[in-house]
Amino acid sequence: MTTSCILPNRRTLPLRTACSVARSDSSSSSNRPRMPSATWRLTSSTQPRSEPEPEAPKPPSLDAAENYINRDLGRPPYSPSAEHWFGTNVLGQDIFERSVYSVRTAFEIGLVVAALSTLLGAALGALSGWYARTWVDGTVMWLKGVLDAIPFYLFVAAVAYALQGQPWAMHLAMVATFWTTTGRLVRAEVLKLRGQDFVRAARTIGLSDAKILLRHVLPNTSHILLVQGTLALVAAIKTEVILSFLGLGVQDGVSWGLMLAESTQEVPAGHFANFAAASGMLFALLMGFNLLADALQDAMDPRQASL
Repeated sequence: MTTSCILPNRRTLPLRTACSVARSDSSSSSNRPRMPSATWRLTSSTQPRSEPEPEAPKPPSLDAAENYINRDLGRPPYSPSAEHWFGTNVLGQDIFERSVYSVRTAFEIGLVVAALSTLLGAALGALSGWYARTWVDGTVMWLKGVLDAIPFYLFVAAVAYALQGQPWAMHLAMVATFWTTTGRLVRAEVLKLRGQDFVRAARTIGLSDAKILLRHVLPNTSHILLVQGTLALVAAIKTEVILSFLGLGVQDGVSWGLMLAESTQEVPAGHFANFAAASGMLFALLMGFNLLADALQDAMDPRQASL
């Protein structure tokens, strides 16, 4: 950078003094820091500032969902109250109402299975006993032996799984196995009745075998059928609960088995309402029908009546 020396007037300063002053001004101006220009300030101010991206919303936790469901109840989730006797589950459903409604499911399945298995066992047992020591008796006894040789719950689970998706899969699986006990008892009773005098009299007057079986023999096995039907109802209810617990039974309805399956996730967290309600209702129902079956057996047993 060149430094010019301005000649002063003769009246003001000498030449050497004026040049030194000019050099000092130029050196001080070169050492002075440069300020940013107005153009740069304008450009920098007009550029858009990069704002941070908003964070993605976090999914609500299970505790938040439970608190939202029970926000109007004024109590912690699952806890019983005057409105909900056994509390609520994660979805806010009343556990007591579900356990009571499951009685309907148990009776719908139990009654159908008990009726069909009892009728099938009575028919096959009567045929086997009436035509004893023939191919009919041999076929029925062979089929019964095959079904009894297979483990009960394994066979029922296999049939229910093979017919999964069918509305009557579980019913068919239980009917196919429950008739064997009834058939064995009816066969033994028919073998005893076929030699009685009233059967011989019916044959003497020319009645056919079908009429003798329907009018005279099977009515005398009613005490066996009634007791076995009650026991089959109890067994059907238990089996339905087990299959529903395993995911092979009731799928879209309400069942004690489904409630017990839900409780496997709730019991480790300290919530026992589902487990206690389902198991308590099941125990009470099965105990009541077992006592009823024992009372019917004692009342209708001919040996007890003779005493």
